[in-house]
Amino acid sequence: MTDLTDEDCEILARLAAGERDAATLATEGGVPVDALERRLPRLVDDGLVSAVGDDRYAITRSGRRALRARGDDPSGETGDVPPRVEREIEGFDLRPDAEDAIRRAFTFLRDWREATASEIVDAAYSEDPAGWETRDGWWRELVRERLAALPDVVPPDDEGGRWRYAGEERIDEPTRDGRRMLDPPDGERYGSAKQAIEHAAGSEAQADALSAAFALVFERGSATADELATALDLEDRDEVLDLLETIPDVERVEDGTWRYVPAAGSDDGGRR
Repeated sequence: MTDLTDEDCEILARLAAGERDAATLATEGGVPVDALERRLPRLVDDGLVSAVGDDRYAITRSGRRALRARGDDPSGETGDVPPRVEREIEGFDLRPDAEDAIRRAFTFLRDWREATASEIVDAAYSEDPAGWETRDGWWRELVRERLAALPDVVPPDDEGGRWRYAGEERIDEPTRDGRRMLDPPDGERYGSAKQAIEHAAGSEAQADALSAAFALVFERGSATADELATALDLEDRDEVLDLLETIPDVERVEDGTWRYVPAAGSDDGGRR
């Protein structure tokens, strides 16, 4: 990534206040049109700015961090990763957007204390795809080994096991996709499969069964009731399968198959 110029910082500062198109950035002053034409593509390539359609641009979290380092972020936004974890992530020598993906996976696990790989990917991939076109590639090639290397992260002994965070527990904010916000406001969907599972399950055993059912549908893309029951040996099969429908992006089709159908646009990451 190239060093930021004063023009870069001016562009980032304006985008920190909200999305802008190139024409608006030019008319607001401070950055000549020719500089915008040179610097905007570079900022996008460096992961500090994202193109959001219709010639509009938005600042990324990496862009905000760059502004904070210069003391120029008007939002006052602060970081959310412990310093020693941040040092480890920076040591991976990744693009800024790829670093963000690792941070997203880490903070999700840290907030929930434990989660399956499917739950981590479901929650984090669509927010920070980092150029990966598929969830599987994002997890296996970018996130999995690096997440396992972070302080206080305990990976599972087997492929389908639970990841754990063994560090100090933090106080969750009520609006985070964490354990405190178990019942979202009326009309709002749950922020992740993990959140929906924790709310819907009536017991720890049922939560485990529902989590396993979700993982099977997530990994295969779809599964029938018989496949789920056979693979998971469900004791309360009907209740678990009914609850499976309440998980975001899981839908039941007429032939009795459950499918994982991510929200539109969440799979167009870019490469791989």
